[in-house]
Amino acid sequence: MCVLPLLLALVGVTPHFASGQETTVTGLVGESVRLPCDVDVKRCGNVYFITWTKNVSDVWKRIYLYSNDVEKPLQELANPDRADFFLRNSTAQLEIFPLRLADEGQYKCDVTYVRGKCPSLSYANLITLAKPSLPSVELKGAPLSPGATVGPLQEGDVLSLTC
Repeated sequence: MCVLPLLLALVGVTPHFASGQETTVTGLVGESVRLPCDVDVKRCGNVYFITWTKNVSDVWKRIYLYSNDVEKPLQELANPDRADFFLRNSTAQLEIFPLRLADEGQYKCDVTYVRGKCPSLSYANLITLAKPSLPSVELKGAPLSPGATVGPLQEGDVLSLTC
């Protein structure tokens, strides 16, 4: 399996978004990952609320809401509670745990400030990786033990291997 060259190619690729800060984040399935969000309290004032969305089939769906009195994971992050949000000065991060293959995709963080309009979009492209598992071979639905022999096979016989 040629995962390493593909991984190296993907890590350096950042998709083009319409506006806002862009970041690519890579995480391992089963571990946690933090998606960054730019917050500019010094220039824009206090945060009113922050909305995280995920691009699902070209539709941006809300996945996390934050304000001073509400922190609410939504969609696949809500059951079980798989997300935390951290806001400190000009850094905000959405932590997703444990990471699942289905978490891969494009995320958007939209910050709304109390004082009004200020550029507020950050984008993250999340790439999920999984450790390879040991191969297993089955014959007629039953697993074969290591070192087992399949056959004999004749020329023209079909042997199917499924990954």
